[in-house]
Amino acid sequence: MRTIEEKYATRFRTLRKSMGLTQEQFLKRFNQKYNRSFTAPAISQYENGKRIPEIDALMDFADFFSVSIDYLLGNSEFKNFQNSEQLIDQPLTEQEKTLLTVFRETTEEGRMEMIAAIINIKKAIEAKRTASSDSALA
Repeated sequence: MRTIEEKYATRFRTLRKSMGLTQEQFLKRFNQKYNRSFTAPAISQYENGKRIPEIDALMDFADFFSVSIDYLLGNSEFKNFQNSEQLIDQPLTEQEKTLLTVFRETTEEGRMEMIAAIINIKKAIEAKRTASSDSALA
């Protein structure tokens, strides 16, 4: 399973590159815009999964890339809140309707257990997928 540092590194590097910026160009723009003094070695450590920044810097990075902190940390597939709102406008599939019906018929305590179980199942699926892709690369 990938660590938060690895997830962050992948997202950070991908976002920087998607803007067509080298690390040096990124540093110049970011430091100037946010009155920061990040160095190339610090950015390299972020992009190589060696460390993640403090929360105030995370907030600035998320703002710079126009994404949520959750997205930047690899905890969400939605770059920002507006993207998640697009789901509301989509019609529900039959599977989603079934899940929603079962969810609504359950007590509040049961709902919390269901959410936890779904999150755990999702993590297990992702771990299995990562393990199989890692073994395919070996």
